[in-house]
Amino acid sequence: MDIITLIKFVGGLLIVGGIFFAVHEMDQMMNSMTPAAQGVVLVPINAK
Repeated sequence: MDIITLIKFVGGLLIVGGIFFAVHEMDQMMNSMTPAAQGVVLVPINAK
């Protein structure tokens, strides 16, 4: 395995890891909101 392939592989892992981390952080923020704020966010989804 050459260096360029290795760099691409590691870069891909970092990008995927960053996306998962961002989604997890968003989830944590949603959970820490008050129930009223969660209701405001969830109602439009359930209304469909």
